[in-house]
Amino acid sequence: MPIGSQLLYKNGVWYGAGNGNGGGNGNGGGGLIIPGSILLSRQHHPFSIAVGTTSSLLIRSTHRSPYLVLNPTRKFQPSLEKSITISLSASIDKINPGEYFDVAGYEYAHLFLIVTSVTGSWTINQLSYDSRSGSWLTVQQLFTGMAATSDSGYLLLGPNGMAERLALGFVMDSAGTLEGTVGIILKGGGGSSSMADFDRTIYLGGPDVGVTSGFPLLPEQDRIFTLDENVEIWGVANAALTARLWAL
Repeated sequence: MPIGSQLLYKNGVWYGAGNGNGGGNGNGGGGLIIPGSILLSRQHHPFSIAVGTTSSLLIRSTHRSPYLVLNPTRKFQPSLEKSITISLSASIDKINPGEYFDVAGYEYAHLFLIVTSVTGSWTINQLSYDSRSGSWLTVQQLFTGMAATSDSGYLLLGPNGMAERLALGFVMDSAGTLEGTVGIILKGGGGSSSMADFDRTIYLGGPDVGVTSGFPLLPEQDRIFTLDENVEIWGVANAALTARLWAL
């Protein structure tokens, strides 16, 4: 519901009550208000204020008014890169020479398989780890009938099978050898991002606000505050950031 507006609810829709002869549909300035929208009663004046490691004044209200405060900093989306070397002469139907990829907190994996030498024929499966049983389970086949270096390939994996650990299982369909490398780039969130997001958080409060006591405004998060006359909002952060403000 818009802050500070006079509303009429009818047939599942909010209408502005208006202030003149037209009521909600005439000359009084009323009309349809879309649920979830913000009613602006005057010209919109957004502005930006630097926030640092010492508290900064963000808003000093001269009269009762709502303000929207936004932390425009993008969420931290780390990527993780890792590669392993493969040199096989028999099936390894669990994990590639005891190695796996930690994928907890990530949504997608860019997988690069480079085959430098191959004889026979191979199938490569995606495996996921079940921490309760300690077992590796097959998620899906990634490559089948791999019998030439030209069978090198790229796949985008996820979110299916992106649980705690990801590994590859190599099945020798016909006798031979397989050599090359497997590279992976993890994207889409997680890992250690939670701590990085704290470094991108703006903390709101009074003049003595601190990063341990302030109201946290996380990256890409916004809040609407209605301030009475002479009320202030101050901000502080763990690093140099910018707050976006709108007087509504």
